Amino acid sequence: MSAASRSFTLLESLLTVVLLSLAAGILSLAARGSADAAAFREARSILLDADARARAFARAGVPVDLVLDESGAIVSIVRNGETIARREMRAGVIIRFESGGAAAPSIRVDSRGRSRDYQVRVARGDLDQRWTMSGVTGWAFGPAPISGREPSP
Repeated sequence: MSAASRSFTLLESLLTVVLLSLAAGILSLAARGSADAAAFREARSILLDADARARAFARAGVPVDLVLDESGAIVSIVRNGETIARREMRAGVIIRFESGGAAAPSIRVDSRGRSRDYQVRVARGDLDQRWTMSGVTGWAFGPAPISGREPSP
């Protein structure tokens, strides 16, 4: 058996490289999708926790505000001008509060732990989702995907 018959041809080597490249591309797309899904799950968890904590702090007798910073990456609970809790979103996640169809920089929670109903928009890359938060219970409904729109600053 000659050495030429035991080695790979250029065509076989090229085909192997192309197939490995395609497999790597497919895996990277799948990983990106799961990373985006994880970022949305984490954002939802952080927002639900912040809403529940704001309601609990307010029920202690002093109204609080659920506040987003200007970048939309940090949510804080503020009582009498003092930040009592703060959470930062994963890199690339942008959040906006909306109430009555307009952007709202903060949500007020009264001393009974109630707020007005509001919506939370969460965006990362090309993905954009909206959750509706009940002002009386703090329950979240959604997410509802919003295609092709970035949250307004």
